[in-house]
Amino acid sequence: MKCGSEANADYNAAKNIGMRYVRRGQQSSRRTGDSQLALKSGTLKPKGGFTAYPDGFEAEFTDKPHPQHAEGV
Repeated sequence: MKCGSEANADYNAAKNIGMRYVRRGQQSSRRTGDSQLALKSGTLKPKGGFTAYPDGFEAEFTDKPHPQHAEGV
């Protein structure tokens, strides 16, 4: 029987992995880790935990390619 909560479980797992990644960078003697990790719903910070984006917020992600401009239009 499926409960339909796989998406939440996957998201929570991603948050936990991200938090571990951020904390590990802060504990490294070389301090090479990121100081925060952006998620679609908010930002993870090692000391401040999770900060959610406001409802209706559309984050602009820099890892997405920009749409190509049509030539001759």
